[in-house]
Amino acid sequence: KLQFLYFIAPLMAWKRKQQVALVPIGKTTAEGSALHQFDVMVGRHFPSTAAQVALPDTPLDIEKKNRKMKRQEATLKGSSRMPEPIVRPQQPEMPMSTTKRQVKVRTERVLDFSFLDISSIDELAEVMPRSASQTLDGRYKASQVHLAGNSFTDITGLHAMLDSLLAGGAESVTSLNLSQNMVTSIPQELLLFTSLRSLNLQANNITSLFEVTSLSKLPLLRSLSTGGNPVEDIPGYKRHLLSHFPILRSLNTVAITPKERAMNASVLPPLRSSKGASLRSSGKKV
Repeated sequence: KLQFLYFIAPLMAWKRKQQVALVPIGKTTAEGSALHQFDVMVGRHFPSTAAQVALPDTPLDIEKKNRKMKRQEATLKGSSRMPEPIVRPQQPEMPMSTTKRQVKVRTERVLDFSFLDISSIDELAEVMPRSASQTLDGRYKASQVHLAGNSFTDITGLHAMLDSLLAGGAESVTSLNLSQNMVTSIPQELLLFTSLRSLNLQANNITSLFEVTSLSKLPLLRSLSTGGNPVEDIPGYKRHLLSHFPILRSLNTVAITPKERAMNASVLPPLRSSKGASLRSSGKKV
């Protein structure tokens, strides 16, 4: 039995990852060597009586060791791991050159003469605008013209003036702001602004409903503001505007709804032109 243990114990120690070969020292008999190896195998730790010689690990042992180390690391990491911060996707930064180019285009579109105390159209050729970009020949690159907050009473000659000031001519104007002036009438030359999409005539002294409805001949006009004028006091004023402007989308900065359009779809008699026959804010019913 002792001889059996002498040969079997090293193999069992190998399987239990002892990976040592015990060479007895001071025990010359097979009995003493086998007992010592048995003690080591069953876990009895006596004072060292054997010299241990390390043997090379097999591939299977190396793989098991690696797995054990990974499990231990995962356990330690899981116990002391701090909550990971939430990383939000960053918005792609716009190149500096693109940003500058967009700002440049935005400022180029506006020719701003607002609140410069201008009283006549001829002064536009002498006054320096608030914001604009000029070409080499001194003309302005703009499609929006702001003339609000001045003292205009008559805007006759505006088309010819803008035709000379703008690089694209008066036909390039898409937005015209004439609010907060003292304009008393709408000249027919405004119909020459064929690219006009937005017209602001708020807070003036316009009294003729016929002059306002004549602006329906502008083919691209989508936004019209005439609030704050005496012409608003004419009964049926809004109904006439909705009837004469079938493609208008916004009136006095308020969107026109389909329901509102349907309620005012009835055909009204055409307005007469001239000063004597034009409808004014004198109280005459429409």
